[in-house]
Amino acid sequence: MISLTTAPRAALIREIKRLRSELSKKKQECANLSADLKKGQHHTGTKTGAEAERYVQNLFKKGVATHSHSDHDLLVGKCRIEIKASGCLSTSKGSSSKKWVWHKFRGSGGKKRYHLLVLVGAIDARYRSQYKSRNSDFVLFAIPYQGVASFSAAEQGGTMSLGTNREKLQTTSVLRRRMWDRYHVSPSGLRRMVKEINDTRDP
Repeated sequence: MISLTTAPRAALIREIKRLRSELSKKKQECANLSADLKKGQHHTGTKTGAEAERYVQNLFKKGVATHSHSDHDLLVGKCRIEIKASGCLSTSKGSSSKKWVWHKFRGSGGKKRYHLLVLVGAIDARYRSQYKSRNSDFVLFAIPYQGVASFSAAEQGGTMSLGTNREKLQTTSVLRRRMWDRYHVSPSGLRRMVKEINDTRDP
């Protein structure tokens, strides 16, 4: 004799199996979307990096680009230049504020050696008048190697972020203030720094 509860229990089991199958499909869809998003972000970051490197390289007619495993990205005379690039990124969801973020000032292993670190940020057109390179698509910062150690991004896995609006910079942020006051340069200013290095430094 069949129990009165057998049919409802069987239906419940079938429903549980169906829901588990649906959940599994949704998880896979989420995983696929996440992978697509990461792929898109990587492509955008790679494109920005390549454009930034070309921009800096084009400032030096006699500059020689190096391969990806070198201690630097560009050689101008005897001046070794490392280039790091960032897009114009949102600071948080729903905020109109933007920032640049750079990583690994000394490379993945923390052992890169060069004379000059050039940080390149995609311009925030709202604040173009604040930048020294007003007619360019990029903002430049140039840090001599001996100044790199003061930034957390010089440590393995470290990062450096900087708001694109110079006028809203917090006065308590010493390193960020230093970025604008000491290291922000125009293209001609960068060329002068490289010339000084070539005039005074040993290879």
